[in-house]
Amino acid sequence: MEVTFETVIAHPPGKVWALLADFTNLQWLPGPSKVTEGLHDGYPARVLHFEEGAGVDPIVEYLFSVDPQSMRLEYGVIRNPFVPVDGYRAEVNLCASDEGSALRFTGRFERPEDPEQVEQMLLGAYQMMTTSIDAYLS
Repeated sequence: MEVTFETVIAHPPGKVWALLADFTNLQWLPGPSKVTEGLHDGYPARVLHFEEGAGVDPIVEYLFSVDPQSMRLEYGVIRNPFVPVDGYRAEVNLCASDEGSALRFTGRFERPEDPEQVEQMLLGAYQMMTTSIDAYLS
């Protein structure tokens, strides 16, 4: 299954790309109390930790590829307590637009228990990430 979210934010692509390409630095993203770095199958990984007592297990994500020329990156998720799917991979594409930066998030995954619910969860997550980037750069 595939879910795509596209939007435009009023910031130069270079600034937006600098945040996205710094894969293990998520100071712009609300929620995690800290992010640690590691490796997963030879790929750079980030582990998003949440406040103790929040009842949320760490989220483990790893970077498959990053292409600064085309401002594109692809990452996967080993474990995410919020989105119940298998084989999740996301691609983030960024390009210049007349209004700033055009962002496109594409998530691909297998075996959702409730496809409509997962689609809404991912669209909400992509919107939240975009809003967080916009607020951080403002």
